[in-house]
Amino acid sequence: MLLGKFNILLLALLVAAMAMILFVSATNGDDVYYKNILISSFGNLSGDMQKNIAVTNSVPDTWVDQLQKVTADADKDLDKYYYPNGPVIGHGYDMYGTMVVQINKDMKVDPTLIKEIYEVIKKNGERNGIKDIPCKFLSIGLMKVESRFDKIRPVVGGIELSSTNGWGTTDFRGRNSANIFMRREA
Repeated sequence: MLLGKFNILLLALLVAAMAMILFVSATNGDDVYYKNILISSFGNLSGDMQKNIAVTNSVPDTWVDQLQKVTADADKDLDKYYYPNGPVIGHGYDMYGTMVVQINKDMKVDPTLIKEIYEVIKKNGERNGIKDIPCKFLSIGLMKVESRFDKIRPVVGGIELSSTNGWGTTDFRGRNSANIFMRREA
């Protein structure tokens, strides 16, 4: 009888330990990457999209296509917010299926301006069939080229960039030699 109670107690402790491990490790992956640079976030991924990403560990191509369209469509509307006239130094989407707006970390930005920029993205999201589009605002420094021989990959002014610190792939606007914003070709 005593051995049976001991086995039940041992089993209960094992189940509790397993549940604790699952609970502790169930953090949102992007929270870790954006912890120190997150300014603000808006919107939400739908429950179905969250489940899909959790199960497959990837963002569906159809969602990425929509985010690419929102990124391209928002270019003109975000023009006035871009550095040096404004705080935005880049916008696009990350590997978590979230729009990302990169804000120059050296500029002081009012929360109402952040909300205004989100409204531009939200409007473009709604035009492309996305309600309550998820968007994160990140504090990022400008790229600094130390000499004319420095190489930054991707090339300064490139259309896409990725980083080993977890940002994933983000569309990035650059200007051509005529000082006109380049657009990503679909």
